[in-house]
This record gives sequence, structure tokens and C-alpha cells, in this order.
Amino acid sequence: PPIPGSFIVPVFDTPAISLRIAHFEGKVTLFWSDPSGAYALEACDALSPSTPWTTITEGITVSDTTKVFAFTNATDVPVRYFRLKKQ
Repeated sequence: PPIPGSFIVPVFDTPAISLRIAHFEGKVTLFWSDPSGAYALEACDALSPSTPWTTITEGITVSDTTKVFAFTNATDVPVRYFRLKKQ
């Protein structure tokens, strides 16, 4: 519990940011809740130390505090891996 007269304010729970992916009828949608705008969506085509991650800046829509990135034909996109990186 908080200590009376203390200047330290405890943080009991930090909300976790998670990237969710949905695949339906050939359309892939990624969505995450990021009310503070502290995370950037990144993608790469291979998981190796020499493969750079690219920040996705176009095609992201915002609905309230949820960010959404969708593409219709998953077979045309060579990117296979996505992550959220704290800015």
C-alpha cells in the first residue's frame, strides 16, 4: 500500500501492448491498442541478425485507441514477421 508522506507513487499494473493478427478470406489484419502512440509497427521477411526491420508508416488507420494495418492478398506480401517496437 502507499506510504503516507512518501513522494514515490507505486505503479501496480502496467497495461501490456500486444499485437493481434487476424486472417480471414485472404485478408490479413494486424491491430493493437496504443493510446499513447508509443509503439511503431515493424516488419521483416526473415528472422536473422543481418535482416533489418522496416518501420511501417503508411496504411495504418486509427479507430479510437486501436491502430489497424490490413492488406488484402497475403500471398503478394513477402513480409512474414511483424513486431511492435517502443519508440
